[in-house]
Amino acid sequence: MFDPISAAADPPSRGFKMPGVRPAVDDGGNPPSMTDPFDPALLNAVVGGDLLIARELIEDFLPSARGCRRHPSGGSRLALMEEVRAASHKLKGSASLIGARGLIALCAQLQIVAVRDDGRLIATFLAQLDACPQDVESALGTFLERAAWR
Repeated sequence: MFDPISAAADPPSRGFKMPGVRPAVDDGGNPPSMTDPFDPALLNAVVGGDLLIARELIEDFLPSARGCRRHPSGGSRLALMEEVRAASHKLKGSASLIGARGLIALCAQLQIVAVRDDGRLIATFLAQLDACPQDVESALGTFLERAAWR
């Protein structure tokens, strides 16, 4: 089974590059910071170095991220918790394909508090979720502008 996290540590020789982007691990073997909007090396590993597939993946991610920024609709508390859990699960899956580790962690936390029915923490995480995809979206836009064939 393909493991994109492991593959990112040893990216294929073909692929794309972006000036100023850190590798999947630094000289000390440490992964990129959770504060980096996304990990281009992981994206490279997921798409096998194919910039066209990376572009398509990013273009699919952006509407998904924008849609998940909408706050949940009204309805029963149970329906609200399920809506939050499902939306955060979907966004977490999309974010994992591009290596948006901070967004993945935030979505995982949001899923957990939705399952626990913790309205106070959901409000806190939803507020954080408002800004996080925008940061990722901005970084992805810059990536697409600068990405080049290796």
